[in-house]
Amino acid sequence: MSIPLEAVEEHADLPIAVDSEAPVATLKSRVVSGAGWSFLDNAAQQVLSLVIFVVLGRLLSPALFGVVSTALVFVLLMRSTVLTSVSTALVTLSSPVDEDYDTGFWLCVIIAGIAFVILNLAADPLARLYHIDEFSGVIRATSVIVLLFGLSYAHVGWARRNFRFRSLAMRNTISTAVAGLIGITVAVMGFGLTALVLNQVISALLGLLLLWRAIPWRPKLRFSWSRAKALLATAVPLGANQSLQFIAQNFDTALITYLLGPLSGGLYAAAKRVVGAIHIALWQPMASVALPAFAEVSGDAVRFGNAAVRVGRLVMALTAPLFAGIALTAPVAIVVLFGSKWLDAAPIMTVLAAFGLFVPSLGILNQMVMALGKAKVILLFTLLQMALSLAAIMLVGGRDPVRVALCLSAPTPIIFVLTLAMLTRLTAFPLGRYLMAIGRPLACTLVMAVAVLAVPDLHAGPLVQLIVLAGVGGAVYVAAALLIAREAVDDIWGFARSLLPRGLKNKRGLS
Repeated sequence: MSIPLEAVEEHADLPIAVDSEAPVATLKSRVVSGAGWSFLDNAAQQVLSLVIFVVLGRLLSPALFGVVSTALVFVLLMRSTVLTSVSTALVTLSSPVDEDYDTGFWLCVIIAGIAFVILNLAADPLARLYHIDEFSGVIRATSVIVLLFGLSYAHVGWARRNFRFRSLAMRNTISTAVAGLIGITVAVMGFGLTALVLNQVISALLGLLLLWRAIPWRPKLRFSWSRAKALLATAVPLGANQSLQFIAQNFDTALITYLLGPLSGGLYAAAKRVVGAIHIALWQPMASVALPAFAEVSGDAVRFGNAAVRVGRLVMALTAPLFAGIALTAPVAIVVLFGSKWLDAAPIMTVLAAFGLFVPSLGILNQMVMALGKAKVILLFTLLQMALSLAAIMLVGGRDPVRVALCLSAPTPIIFVLTLAMLTRLTAFPLGRYLMAIGRPLACTLVMAVAVLAVPDLHAGPLVQLIVLAGVGGAVYVAAALLIAREAVDDIWGFARSLLPRGLKNKRGLS
């Protein structure tokens, strides 16, 4: 088995016209190619981003990270609310034409301008609310990012809809690397807050320039109200859902900074950054390809069900051991990465990683629901998750960042189960096959956890301890998977094989 997303074999050879990167291709080959390029780009970007974050973390205090991380919550909320939703609406169009993309582009520009003004007007009130003098300046400086995103998100939608993931690949990696080097240089010079702000703004600017260079489509000066209404019909509920999801996933940082100050906010942000790097590197490329792929087979229940089982097994097999490993090794990993001054972030990271095990799989389920045209269901479940989290905070208390992490993370498995139940109502979802597919990787992860917990303290330093824990956990997981989850191993091998250049695959006899 070599395809992470696969339709039934008798449909696999239907030709689908695509752009000049691949004149004729099947859904199967387009998904494999898209997932491969997206995976490599995201993995490289996340590794680079995490390395830069670690270097800056050793140079700067957690409190500075708390200020910038909290300010970015408000800036990126605007992006998630309006810009990403328009871009995704373009992806979901069945037969888009250039006028759709032109209209989407100008919608993004207009919305970005409005969001920029709102952020600048809200900067001073937010600074007074948080009692942090630097807050207003950071928000105003980083609000430029929204304008840059407004100029790029229609292009991202065009590239995703046309499976041009090769064109998107590496632009984020290059922009992250260059911006990181500039940020580190400024931090070494003693300008800590400026370094963190410049890192964000320069990354967005370079990403925009590289994207416009890579994508052949150029927007024209035309705007169709009818097409805008069609896009907004999808984008508005999608934007409401995405904004609520963003708030549910990120208001914890803003809340902790408000309640406990920027130091606790910075510790919390560091823990989330490490867990989030794994989530983004593995899940985001799959999700980017999954939405258009699921949308294309949504009318065929058999193909849709087969793709759901295949993707579910692959995602759980790749992400479950990594999240469990982070949770189990958090105290050692934090010291190795950031130093002892960040040690208080370790229990936060344990909680986030333990419950984060279900987040990638839930994200893929949401892509299925969205492909079936039921984005409002995701919106309702997101509201429910937020309500459960807030109720838990009120009951347990919000004066401890670890407790807040627990309250915000605990509802995730509940929403996961409810989303599965909803899919069985929306389509002929193969629930039994799906549970069996994800259950075996979870069982292997449990065996791995027992083995890691059995490793004693070697008293050889945190780096050696971390290497031993990772080696034992990885070896035990692979051995368990070969025994009881061989199909998942085949899927991972097929996915890894798809990432190789075609010439190298042919040379090794892998094609």
